[in-house]
Amino acid sequence: MTIQTDAKQLSVLVVDDDQELRDCVARYLARKDYSVQEAASGVEALDLLLSGHFDVAILDLGLPGMSGMEVLGRAKEDGCSTEVIVLTGCDDVKSAVSAMQFGAQNYLTKPVPMGELTEAIQAAHQKSLAKQYSGTSQAAETSDDDHVMRRSGQSGQPSFQQLSATDDSGRRGSRSSSKSARVRKSVRRSESVPPMLGNSPKMKQLFRTIERAGRSEYPILIQGESGTGKELVAKALHAASARADQPMITINCAALPESLLESELFGHEKGSYTGATTQMPGLFEVADGGTLFIDEVGELAPTLQPKLLRVLEDGSFRRVGCPHERHVDVRIIAATNRKMDTEVAEGRFRQDLYYRINVMTLELPRLQERGNDILHLASYFAGPEWDFEDRALQVLEHYHWPGNVRQLINVIDRAKVLADDYMIRAENFPAGVGDASPYRSPRVSFASVTDLASVNRACVMEALRQQDGNKKETAKRLGVSRRTLYRLLEKHNIQPDEIRMALTAS
Repeated sequence: MTIQTDAKQLSVLVVDDDQELRDCVARYLARKDYSVQEAASGVEALDLLLSGHFDVAILDLGLPGMSGMEVLGRAKEDGCSTEVIVLTGCDDVKSAVSAMQFGAQNYLTKPVPMGELTEAIQAAHQKSLAKQYSGTSQAAETSDDDHVMRRSGQSGQPSFQQLSATDDSGRRGSRSSSKSARVRKSVRRSESVPPMLGNSPKMKQLFRTIERAGRSEYPILIQGESGTGKELVAKALHAASARADQPMITINCAALPESLLESELFGHEKGSYTGATTQMPGLFEVADGGTLFIDEVGELAPTLQPKLLRVLEDGSFRRVGCPHERHVDVRIIAATNRKMDTEVAEGRFRQDLYYRINVMTLELPRLQERGNDILHLASYFAGPEWDFEDRALQVLEHYHWPGNVRQLINVIDRAKVLADDYMIRAENFPAGVGDASPYRSPRVSFASVTDLASVNRACVMEALRQQDGNKKETAKRLGVSRRTLYRLLEKHNIQPDEIRMALTAS
C-alpha cells in the first residue's frame, strides 16, 4: 500500500510485520506530508530498497524470514543510501547496537511515540543532506557532530555517541576533544526543558519544592512510579540550580549490563578490556561542573555501589584500567520506581549509599491522584487543533492510569493516529482504556490475599485469565509494557504451569 502526498516531501519506507502498527505509522506520516510506502516482510523491504529511492526507512528488526538485520546488511552492501531507523523491543538493545554498526542511523524502542518518530526521521534526513555535501570541511564537521547512537527509547536522554575528535575550529584536537564533543551535544540536548503542567495541590507543592531544592547542591532522590515524569523533574531541578549553564547528563542503570555501565559512568583506558580500542571519558567527567541524573538507581549492581559512594563522598574515582584517581565536581540527582527503604532492608542496596543520595526525597504523585490535571494534560498532548468528545473526556477522567503520564501520552497519540478528523474519540483508545468500564481493575478475589504483594499477584493472574494467557493483551489490560509484565511474572514467581492450570480451571 502506498500513500502519495506531495512528491517534494520526504519519502519513507515503513517495514514491520505488524499490520496495525504499520498502517498507523503510515497514516500518521502521510498526515505530515510524507510519501509513505509499506513492506510486511524482509524480502519485500529489500526489493523496495534496492529498486527505489527512499530518504528514510523505518525497519523492524524482528521480521519473520529474512530478519531486519539481514535486510540492513544486504542493502548497505549493495550501496543503498537510504538512512535507516531500526525499531526494536525493549529486550533487544544489543541487536539494535549491532544494527548501528551495520549502518543504521538510529534506533528506537517500541512502543514509539509518534512525535519522537517524526523527530528521528527529520534527524536522519538532515544527516543524509549533510553527507551529500560532505566535500566541504564545514559540512563534514556537521555530519560527524550529528552522528548519534541512541541507547534507550526514552526521549530527551543524552545518548551513547559516535563522535569525531575534531574541535570547534575543525582541527584535530587533543585527547580531551571527545569529552568536549560529548559536552557540546549534551548541552544542546538539555537547553530546552519541557514545561511541567499541573494545578492539583500535590503538583503545586512539588513545584515549590523543586524551586527551593534546585538551588541547593545536595543530592536529591526522586521516587515515583514509572511514567510519572521523574526525568522531567530532574531537568527542572537542574534548570533551577546554579549549574543550569552546564550540562545535565542522563544515564539509565537498567538499560546497560554491569560491565558497560561501569565503563559508561567512570570511563576506561585503551586496552582495559576486550573491545576497548580507544580511551573514553566517563559520564562523571562529561558532567563535571554540571549535573548527573542517574535513572533507575535501584538497579545499580552491588559491585558498582561502592564506586558511586566514593564519588559522592569526595568526588574521586578511577577509570576502568587506570590506576590514577580523578576528581570531579558533579551534583547527583537519582531516581527510582522502587521502595528504597525496602531495598536497603533486604540487602540489595547499601545503606550508606542510600543515605548519601537521600539528603532530600521528592515523591511524585500518580496521575490518578492529580484530579483535573488529567484533562489538562490530555488537551496539551493532543494540541490546540484537536477536540474531545464527551465520552472520551469521561473515560480519561475516570480511568485509573497504571502507566501514569507516559500511558496517557500513548493513548492520545493512538487516538490521533486513528482519528478521521480532529476529534479524540473513546472508540480509538486501546482495549482496557476505552471499554465500557475503563476505570475498573481486573476482578480479584481478596478472600485469600493478606498483603499488597499478594493483591498485585492476584491482579496479574486475573488479567492473564481474562486474556486467555495472551501476554501481549494482558500487558495492555494492565496498562504496562510487555517487559514490565515479564518482570511482574518473575517477581511474583508466576510459572507457565500455574497459568495453564488457571486457564483450565476457568
